[in-house]
Amino acid sequence: MEDLLTLARGCLSASPSIITNNNNDNTSSLSSPSSSASSSSRHSKPPLLKSPPQRDRPVNCIILGLCNAFQQVNRLADLRPDMFHLRDFVYFLRYIRTHSITTLNGAPYVGGGVGQDEFVAIEPEVVLKALQRNFNGVSPSAFGKIVDLFFSEVQKSLAQFTSEYGPVLPFQIPASSSDSGHVSEVLGVLRESIDDRLKPGEDPNHMAARFIMVIDPTSIMSSLSYLFDLGILHRETTHICSVSDFIEDDGVVRSHLISEIKSNMELGHTVVLVNGSPIHSSFYDIFNRHFMSVLGTDQKTKNYYGKVAIGSYSRPCAVHHNFQMIVHQPLADLATVPLPFLNRFEKYLVTAEAVINEKLRSLPQQQQRINERVFSYLWRGVDDFVKTLSPSTFYGLIPSETVGSLMANILERTQAANSIVPIIPRAFTVAAATDVHNQPQADHDIDDDDKTLNSTNIRDNIGCHIRQFIRVANLKLLQVAKPESIYLMRHRLPRRYLVEYLIRQEHFSVVRFLQHLTAVLFPKKTSATNPINITKRDPQLASSSSSLSTTSSSSSSSSSSSSSSSPSSIHRNVPSSTAATNK
Repeated sequence: MEDLLTLARGCLSASPSIITNNNNDNTSSLSSPSSSASSSSRHSKPPLLKSPPQRDRPVNCIILGLCNAFQQVNRLADLRPDMFHLRDFVYFLRYIRTHSITTLNGAPYVGGGVGQDEFVAIEPEVVLKALQRNFNGVSPSAFGKIVDLFFSEVQKSLAQFTSEYGPVLPFQIPASSSDSGHVSEVLGVLRESIDDRLKPGEDPNHMAARFIMVIDPTSIMSSLSYLFDLGILHRETTHICSVSDFIEDDGVVRSHLISEIKSNMELGHTVVLVNGSPIHSSFYDIFNRHFMSVLGTDQKTKNYYGKVAIGSYSRPCAVHHNFQMIVHQPLADLATVPLPFLNRFEKYLVTAEAVINEKLRSLPQQQQRINERVFSYLWRGVDDFVKTLSPSTFYGLIPSETVGSLMANILERTQAANSIVPIIPRAFTVAAATDVHNQPQADHDIDDDDKTLNSTNIRDNIGCHIRQFIRVANLKLLQVAKPESIYLMRHRLPRRYLVEYLIRQEHFSVVRFLQHLTAVLFPKKTSATNPINITKRDPQLASSSSSLSTTSSSSSSSSSSSSSSSPSSIHRNVPSSTAATNK
């Protein structure tokens, strides 16, 4: 504990050289020999003295509370038990120091010599932001507990000081965040982190920011799609580099990919690395933010270089001050990521729920209240439908993310139409309502939902139609249900749902499904050139599907042969695993 306190005091000292030599961060210091000697002489005595009783918030007590909280933080990490390490704490302290006001004996410090009484004034707002940047990558509920832990430990430490020297100002979570539930605003913090760039005269080795890891609950990169849709990432300046798993691609192909990343480093673009574990070792110096500086031709500007390895060779490569690296990490593989690699990044869990909350906050206040209420009921209704049938009923369903992505798609359509009425996409059907009416025992109100939800007076009474909204969304999700599961649960489903699934939707012939699909996609009699991939189990399906004009490819899978609308079966106009309506 004493070593941790010494480290924290050094990181929060107003002397940059002390931060460099006390962070145990394996990054090189570019300070001059004289500054190194000066820092070593100071290191023999802690740079922060005991704060005098008249201080509003004694710095040493706050540091003690932060250290106590860090030692307990991993018990609150729900995605991985050893999520956080010393490097996370060092960058947490760096952020506090960088964004705090330097004070001397309780008064603002404006320059001069570095004295023993010099420290930074630690404010709750800065601590909260530092936690959001460096102890994220967990669920919103877990992050809320982490914030409570740090602030409660600081308050306990201050309580001991109060008992000896008298009352001090409380160290509490900022009211603007706690009251509005903005503590876990992951997308806003992620946007800030991506836009965080090297300031003029700042040394990248001492920067308070790290590169970014985006943790994706899905395996289809839905989180990256969300970031592009929200404008957090920009397609013009963002390059996605994906490493394949093919054995044949372990040589020249990966060397070309490393060269492509190196070129983007020099140009200052943002690189998103997908499935990059085979080439991670080539960029360890870059991930460590271990840069060398060289004066430019004008003898004033500093150019920075980082070593990039290709095979057994490594060479310094130019790194632009605007360069940003984002590593995409599927949640399913998070437990296997080496811990030293994991703690080199700021970590953010990007979920559909976070996207919906971000979009709702961007609405005018009155519309936001209405949509929050409507989408809350809508989400609960669809989620109850999934739980009633069991998540295993649906192909590729991921708890919370599948329903969440459907809600995000509905909200996006609703905002695009500037409407307060949810615009819910309909399921792809092969039978018209008139065909259904010809069935002797079919429901004759099969299209009542469409008539009601398209009426002009629904805006005045949205709450009365919430059940119809839920039903239309459920029928969309029914598109990816397994036929055998629907059969086993036929007595639990309303007749309206069975008619939709068995008669209006196609789940029993991939040939008929594709014929209807191509007729919708290509209404004019033109040859289809876009490939549609089919995942099948029935070996006889290949011969029957070869007569189709649409290009298709087949591969063996455990999915049902009768489910032509499996999320992994049709990759166009049919829902994919989590985004039930993104296509």
